[in-house]
Amino acid sequence: MCAMTCPAAEPHPLDRILLPVPTADAGGLSRLQLRRVATYIEENLDGDLGLVRLAAAAGLSPSHFARRFKGATGLAPHRYVMQRRLYEAKRLLAVSSLPIAQVAAATGFSSQAHLTDLFGRCVGVPPGSFRSCVLTRCSADHLSAKFPEPARDMVRI
Repeated sequence: MCAMTCPAAEPHPLDRILLPVPTADAGGLSRLQLRRVATYIEENLDGDLGLVRLAAAAGLSPSHFARRFKGATGLAPHRYVMQRRLYEAKRLLAVSSLPIAQVAAATGFSSQAHLTDLFGRCVGVPPGSFRSCVLTRCSADHLSAKFPEPARDMVRI
């Protein structure tokens, strides 16, 4: 079976997250804070994206940041980070020939096993099977449309 979509791994474009515009008064992050955090996540996807670092990017304490981030996006910060990592892993598997271990490292997973476990639970097939499915059933044009560069998704505000 070919599982081409995974709700937990699909991107969350900032313009979709930011509508309606969250405000600090409404319990969410400001547009500027959310943009800073999302940019920080995209630029550091392969590194440590713990709550303390994300909160620092927003200029808030970790507990305050976690509440406000969820208020702005509807997602806990960790869940959002894992969605971005899974989306980027799917994209890399589809458009590159990197070994799965290198895809795991490039997307911030602690190991190939961690990526394989989460990918299998979310997408329904292991990363190798996903890559085979994509490479045998999709044209290059379809891939570029299905897996746009993350920066394009995140910058249109």
